Amino acid sequence: MDTKREPVMPGQTFGAELVLLGRPVAHSVSPAFQTAGLRACDLGWRYRAVLADEATVERAFAAMESDDLVGANVTLPWKGLAARGRFAPSDSVVRTGAANTLWRDGQGACRTANTDVYGVRASLHALGIREGDPVEAVVLGGGGAAAAAISCCRGYRLPVRVVVRRPRAVTAILAQDLVEEVDVRCWDASALDDLRGSLLVIDATSLAHQDPRVASRAYRVLGLAKPMADSRWLSLSYSRERLSFEKLALQAGAPCLDGRVMLLHQGAVSFELWTGLEAPLQVMASALDSATNAIASGRMPTEPIHEAVRAGVEAERFLARGS
Repeated sequence: MDTKREPVMPGQTFGAELVLLGRPVAHSVSPAFQTAGLRACDLGWRYRAVLADEATVERAFAAMESDDLVGANVTLPWKGLAARGRFAPSDSVVRTGAANTLWRDGQGACRTANTDVYGVRASLHALGIREGDPVEAVVLGGGGAAAAAISCCRGYRLPVRVVVRRPRAVTAILAQDLVEEVDVRCWDASALDDLRGSLLVIDATSLAHQDPRVASRAYRVLGLAKPMADSRWLSLSYSRERLSFEKLALQAGAPCLDGRVMLLHQGAVSFELWTGLEAPLQVMASALDSATNAIASGRMPTEPIHEAVRAGVEAERFLARGS
């Protein structure tokens, strides 16, 4: 399968297609697995990555309204802008203050959704975590990905502690009821000191895209390098190389899942919103693995993704369609 991506600079128009809007987007493997899904369903739409400025995102909204654009994914740094746009938000957008999908409902109305919430849910399934388990979630970060993780964990009735450099950043985007349900701490050496039970540590920061030495120092400030009994770790990022967060999980003796399961399942929900068809998860998972060279780099085998497919995630699919 051809996985070439051609990010397009701002200042162009849109055709009858699906696009990924972000800055940067050259690293994204979404075009690879979304294209595989479209082909498996015999759909002739194209999915491409667009290097977007704010004006490009606004043009995408206009193209959706005029039926010139089938739908879109939105990634950093435009999830907040998409959430504040003129389309009707789904519940997931209202609660998180972020939108990653533009789509049309059954009546043809343009809407926004945050399918990252469903990607986090699939990741928790893959880690063996279920609603109401005696686990405390620690969410690192205060952006859109963190908001999705917080919303999902509270939906699972897990206590949530949020560790962030600027506490006001996360409380400003969350729905008020979520703000009242989470314990927000500053990123310092005391942030995790009083946690003693079973932990779920979720990295929703952008540290994966920074110098590994900088990332490692930031995590170590929190004491994440020390052994942590009965903990499970989840990174919402993915890379061909082992992330600093994953390396620390190994040192802590904790199982760690990277962001590919989340990426696959949030993309599958978007696919179903756009097409009205059941997403071909196995096909999309294989394309994602191929695009990230997971096996060749010696990181994580494909089983975790396929296990997440088998773990019953389909049983709750896909709530975004009705929200």
